[in-house]
Amino acid sequence: MKILVVGDTHIQEKNLEELNTIFPEILKQDADMLVHLGDFFEKSNPSPLELDFGTEWIKKFKEKYNKVVIIDSQSHTRITKKLSAITYLRHFDVTIKDTYTYEDEEYKAFFGHFFTDKSTPYSTECVKLSSLKGFDHIVLGHLHSLKILKGTIKRPKALHLGSAIYCRFDEVNVNKKFVAIIDTKEKALELVALNTPIPMVKAYSFEELEKVPCKTKVCLELTVSDFISQLPKIKEYQNKFYSLK
Repeated sequence: MKILVVGDTHIQEKNLEELNTIFPEILKQDADMLVHLGDFFEKSNPSPLELDFGTEWIKKFKEKYNKVVIIDSQSHTRITKKLSAITYLRHFDVTIKDTYTYEDEEYKAFFGHFFTDKSTPYSTECVKLSSLKGFDHIVLGHLHSLKILKGTIKRPKALHLGSAIYCRFDEVNVNKKFVAIIDTKEKALELVALNTPIPMVKAYSFEELEKVPCKTKVCLELTVSDFISQLPKIKEYQNKFYSLK
């Protein structure tokens, strides 16, 4: 059995074009099952365009993979205790779970969308990693950067996979986005770098901006005085890049 694991996608209208390049790359991965780690949509009330987009791609994933599981994350998509923005996907034979455990005779894996006490220095209301016992692998969403919680980068045992797309500018130092392939027979987890997410960089001057490719998400960091004096120039650059903040 091979399980393809995909991190947060945060589908929203402003990133549909980008996801239309990322999802086909993900779809090229061979596996028997797909597990999405949560935050499928960005909001609890997706727009009609976002719903149409998400449904179209779920149908494509279902056509290729025998089983599709989506973690029903609470942070963005929960509307009530029983309903969320992705509940309707069960009508497309998608399994919706708060957490998901895969288990066969020789292998056991846990999938969720939350912080643990090892996730960040600022994790407060979280699950103790030590309480998740008896699993060969623990794969979590929520944190947008790859973080190994237990094991090594070559042989991770517990990890945050990271989002599949650069969502926010606090991810500017994240070098790569990944999906994971789990081979349950070999008890092996392989990280596969994605090539299609639009990169995110930080610039500290307009001279640096000139060297940045147009298809980039740019975080421009200036002093207050430089920002005020160069405001007209900043507005010109906003149309050059995929996004500029």
